[in-house]
Amino acid sequence: MLAVTALIYGSNLDHEFQFDDRWKILQTWRILGPVEYLDRFGLGIYRPGASRLIPNVTISMNYAWGGVNPFGYHLVSLLFHLLNVVLVWAFVRQLYDWAGEEDRGVALLSACIFALHPLNSEAVSYTNARPNLIVCTFYLAALVVLLRAFSPSGTRATHIVGLGASAILVAFALLSKEQAVTLALTAPLLLAWIDGGWDVRRLLAIRVLKTAPVILVGAVVVAFATGAAYEVHRAVVETGSEVTGNWLTYLIVTLLGQSVVFIQYLGLALLPFPQMLNVDRRPMGHLHQHLYENGQLVDGALGVVILPLLAFGLLLVSVRMLFALRSRAPVLTFCGMWIFITHAPTSVVPRGEVMVEYRTYLPMVGVCAILAIGLRALIRRLSALRDRAWLPVGALLAGLALATLVRIQVWETEETLWQDALVKNPDNPRAHDALGRVAAQRGDEDAAIGHFERALAVDPDYSEANTNLGGLLAKRGELDRAKQLLMHVAMLQTQDENAYNNLGNVLSMLGEHERAVVAFREALRIRGRFPEAEANMGLALSMQGRLERAAHHLARAVHMEPQHPRYRLMLARVLVARGEVPRAIEQLVAAVTLDERSARAHAELGKAYSYRARYAEAETHLRRALELDPRNRAAADYLAELRGTRN
Repeated sequence: MLAVTALIYGSNLDHEFQFDDRWKILQTWRILGPVEYLDRFGLGIYRPGASRLIPNVTISMNYAWGGVNPFGYHLVSLLFHLLNVVLVWAFVRQLYDWAGEEDRGVALLSACIFALHPLNSEAVSYTNARPNLIVCTFYLAALVVLLRAFSPSGTRATHIVGLGASAILVAFALLSKEQAVTLALTAPLLLAWIDGGWDVRRLLAIRVLKTAPVILVGAVVVAFATGAAYEVHRAVVETGSEVTGNWLTYLIVTLLGQSVVFIQYLGLALLPFPQMLNVDRRPMGHLHQHLYENGQLVDGALGVVILPLLAFGLLLVSVRMLFALRSRAPVLTFCGMWIFITHAPTSVVPRGEVMVEYRTYLPMVGVCAILAIGLRALIRRLSALRDRAWLPVGALLAGLALATLVRIQVWETEETLWQDALVKNPDNPRAHDALGRVAAQRGDEDAAIGHFERALAVDPDYSEANTNLGGLLAKRGELDRAKQLLMHVAMLQTQDENAYNNLGNVLSMLGEHERAVVAFREALRIRGRFPEAEANMGLALSMQGRLERAAHHLARAVHMEPQHPRYRLMLARVLVARGEVPRAIEQLVAAVTLDERSARAHAELGKAYSYRARYAEAETHLRRALELDPRNRAAADYLAELRGTRN
């Protein structure tokens, strides 16, 4: 099964980066070294790029070994998935051992379903979802070790060693993703739920009290060290008070809305057809958006709550049934509780995205075990299948494998991914915006504008589409409309650094250099390390005659991206204007070395050499500029001027 899984997922090893992989990996300034991640840890500021320590260290190691080649990133994610398949098998076997039952292949079938289920494909295919893979690894390993430590046959030595080892694994899980905090409930519940013949009260009094406090203390320490505690406070208390007037009301509304999402997740797990999986699923948005406006309850909005209330009631009944059936089917019912518990952080703490498939990766452990138990029960009930169990098992696994293979192909390129999302929801603004970016990169500006405008027709306040359309219109010379769009983004008070950068460019083109500087300054405030905005700021300042500050910002851009010849060329022009010709020549030589076919760089270098009376070198570079671009008027004028000077 591991070989089959590797073969199926092997088809995605050369697929493009998607979503946040672009800003986190392709914009390489986002990737820090392992030591830098460690330095940032413990500052109490929550940043997904630094707070999830272990996954980000693995990504920085990928970058150190293979740069921005997707192969290594996808390979590491696949290896974690294969490891998790083994851990699912070991965990389910341990559950049955504790329950004193024979699993008769359920553990193996659970692992096989987990390996091939298409709902897991997003977590494996999407590099930025790696925290879900790694937290699952340490989460399962901690529970497997914990079960062995507390087994009736264990000695005091194995008890102490196992407890210590599980504590370390819990710490690693907490450093991988905040979802690991649920171990504080899963671990003691597991020991009390599947008692293996031990007295439940003794388990609660001794073992539960030994595990839960340790995990909770670790969770609290990590939460404050990474800033996750502040982020939860901001997301729940501050936002809730603003939206509904009371953070507790906001929390209840969020929980009701997530009840519907939870049932949809279960539906995708039970009917995982590729046609039903969607990379950007937005079922109804946040429930509070339909109930509240400016902190006040909207008239007639209570009708929207009927479905969430029914869903929440259904889930409460399900939990009650699991408790009632605990003694009759301990493994089955615990796996049911597993789904609820591991989903809890996403359900309780409001998230920007209402529904994302990779969040189901850890809960799918329980789902896959339940599917395996159900299939075994079906085979036992149908006499015709008892001697042919391989038929339904083989059919199920083959269907899952095929669905996963189809789903993986959707992730091949950004275009295939968003075309698939658009087929399932033609009015998806995010899909239109993404396809617009793809079309613009391809040079099809008309198609790009069409997609951006379609996105804005659905959501006029969609900042990314406003930003991208504004930037494209500015490139085409439609400056007034571009300015209008980008000013609208600024009025939305978004933290979109690209919007401010594009707005600054448009204002510079319109001659509003002072306002352009303000826009670039805001872009740099949002993103502290933004070489393009630094360079554009330098250009705007140079247009105002503030050459010293211009040189400072352009030098910063060169320092951030030393392999970018355009920034060196811009810096050289400012240095020449300041009379620092030798420094300018250094930058131009580097620019020509980086891009030998740059006519502008050769032309500027030739002119700079002429200022130093190095006429032979100047003429060589000016001639080279005209060879590369015969229509380069600047090079022709420089060459004519040089000949006149020499004559």
